[in-house]
Amino acid sequence: GGALISGTLFLNSGLFVSCLKRSIEIKGAKILNDLVKKIDTDKKKIKLKSEKIMNYDNLIISAGPWTKELASGIGVDIDMYPAKGEIIKLDPDGFNLDYHIHGSCSIVKKSDGLIWVAATYEEDKFDLDITNKSKNELLNNATSMIPCIKDLQVAEQTACVRPATKDGMPIVKEAIKSSGVFVATGGGGWGVMQSFFIGETVKNMVTIRE
Repeated sequence: GGALISGTLFLNSGLFVSCLKRSIEIKGAKILNDLVKKIDTDKKKIKLKSEKIMNYDNLIISAGPWTKELASGIGVDIDMYPAKGEIIKLDPDGFNLDYHIHGSCSIVKKSDGLIWVAATYEEDKFDLDITNKSKNELLNNATSMIPCIKDLQVAEQTACVRPATKDGMPIVKEAIKSSGVFVATGGGGWGVMQSFFIGETVKNMVTIRE
């Protein structure tokens, strides 16, 4: 089956995260901008880069591509890996694209007025460097579907790293039995769309344990 949607609809991920942040603050959550140096599961304490020590009852490790490294600090091996993806954004120069086209790559006009061509995929690559190789790969793939793409100018190129798994499914589980430490990661490029389900699943795990 398939769906033909007239026009394109995309989630503004930055605004989405900002709204989530505001929502949990209203519910009483406190957000700290810091880095975790050590997790002590025996004493249920976290040491931060600022040298602050925090106690916890339940701890959820959900740090995107950094989750594996954090979990390894408590002796847990999470079956995920960082996956690098690059995107190019093209100046449409009058070319009107009303559809989201997906095949060897994804081509869509976003709210910034640019045509986004996404994305490359490199397993176990943890850097944000942009490359001509990826740009050419994306242009070639896009041109095979929309030939006039080859005449458009690249306005911007970006790179990001996502938490990925071999089967594409997120990992949501208690890291160590009866430890109160949970892991929520994976999802790759679909992570934002899976976030509510992942959050609900973790919440239920914590509630059931309590």
